[in-house]
Amino acid sequence: MHKIKIFFNKIIRLFQYAPIIWENEDWDYYHFISLIEFKLKRMKNCLDEYYTDGQGKKNEVRKQIDKTLDAINKYNNEI
Repeated sequence: MHKIKIFFNKIIRLFQYAPIIWENEDWDYYHFISLIEFKLKRMKNCLDEYYTDGQGKKNEVRKQIDKTLDAINKYNNEI
């Protein structure tokens, strides 16, 4: 049963990533940055559920993700 759930979650994830991948071009760095931003937001949302190294490290990872997302937003606003 667990393997079936994992399989369907992967199928759902494919559809969630599809719009970003569809717009991607090999020469276009902007969509690469969009992909990184999308992934970091997803990682941040899943920290509480999946991160098991303790609360202090979880908060540190969250701060690092926020710092990276802030840098991406700053970069996007300069374009």
